[in-house]
This record gives sequence, C-alpha cells and structure tokens, in this order.
Amino acid sequence: MQAQMNCARPGRWLQRLFLYLVGMLLVAVGVAWSIRSGLGISPVTSLPYVLSLVSGLDLAVAVVLVYLVFVGIQFLLEPKAFRVYHLLEVVVAVLFGAFTDISKWMINQIPLPELNYTGRLLLLAVSMVLIAIGVVLYVNTHLIPMAMEGMQKAFAHRLHKEFGQIKILVDTGVVLLAAALSLVCTHTLVGIREGTVLSAIVIGKIVHLIQPRIQPTIRRFCSIPSRTPAAREEEVG
Repeated sequence: MQAQMNCARPGRWLQRLFLYLVGMLLVAVGVAWSIRSGLGISPVTSLPYVLSLVSGLDLAVAVVLVYLVFVGIQFLLEPKAFRVYHLLEVVVAVLFGAFTDISKWMINQIPLPELNYTGRLLLLAVSMVLIAIGVVLYVNTHLIPMAMEGMQKAFAHRLHKEFGQIKILVDTGVVLLAAALSLVCTHTLVGIREGTVLSAIVIGKIVHLIQPRIQPTIRRFCSIPSRTPAAREEEVG
C-alpha cells in the first residue's frame, strides 16, 4: 500500500489539512457525546480506557501504548509499505486526546434535562454519525491516520476488502478485547456497555454508506486525482 503521507503526492495541502483536522475534531466530539450518553465509551478509545483503569496508567499513556501496538500490527501486515513516519500516528493520538478532552469539557457545559433511555440512545446515535463522518473525512485526505484507522486500512488492503466492512470487524474485535481485559482484571465490565457494542457495528456501516458519496467531493476539494495508481491503491471505499 502506498504510504499515507507521500510528500510528492499532488493535492492542495491546506485544504487537506483543514479536512483532516475537521474530521479528527468530529471524531473527538462524537466520542465525547458517546461518553455523555452514559451507554458506554466509543470503540475508538475503549481499549486504552479499560487499560488505564485496570493498570492505573494515565489515559494518555494508555492511548500511546495501545496505539504503538496498532502501529506494530500495521508493520506486520505490510512490512514493505511501512515507513518510519507511520510512527507519527502516535503523535496524532496525542493530538486526538487533546481534542477529546476539549470536546468533553465543552459538551459537559451544555445543560441537558434528565434523559430517559430513548434520549440516551439519541445522543449515542449523534455520536456514531459524527464519528463516521469524521473518519471518512480524515482518512480520505491521505495524511497520517490515527493508528486504529491505519491498522484497519492495512487489514482492508491486505484482505482486499472494503474499509467500512473491515472497520466493523476490527472495532468489534477491539471492543471484545477490552471487555475481556476488564473481566479478567476486575471481574466486571467497566466502560463497556451496549452502546459500545452498537457503535462497533453501526459506525462501520455508516462509513460504508457515506464513503462513496463523500469521497469524490473530498478529492475534488483537495485536488486529489482519482485515477492515479496511488489513489486507487489508497482507496478505502
């Protein structure tokens, strides 16, 4: 697979960076809304969150450790395509953590009435849509993905499957791993609820639905050729 961040790749870098940051911010806001729903943390941060609880590590440290493992899996899947700058995915994780903290603080300032279960499901639905749109935006800029999406793209390319389908499988696997870690270490589920499982299944389906509709617009906006070998190889839709 062609490297995600190729300095020789044509395109309007300012527009790509703008969409990249907007996409990451949307994912962070989506994660914050999933936390506010009280129905379980998003799959994106489920494993680091549980690791931080059972080990006593700071969440930021847990994120870096888990994402380093994800980067290692990318190397194992596609060693010939792996470049040193893929390690920058961990730096992106730190930036994403900051976006998430800011989003959580801002959303917690929004006064909400006492929500029943239906209201919490609506918040969860909002979070899933925001996360899916954010993923499609920043993945299709072909800059540095977050480590989890980078790993998912490596799986998709290696298995010749569509990104949205692989995302469902990987998200579900990560949630199951987080649940197993929680059960083994605490004998109960912490941070993992029905909303986490639902998000793992539904977000990938939303990505699969909106990917072909949004991707051409992103390519036109960023002047990313759709017919070059590199573009076809990095296709996630």
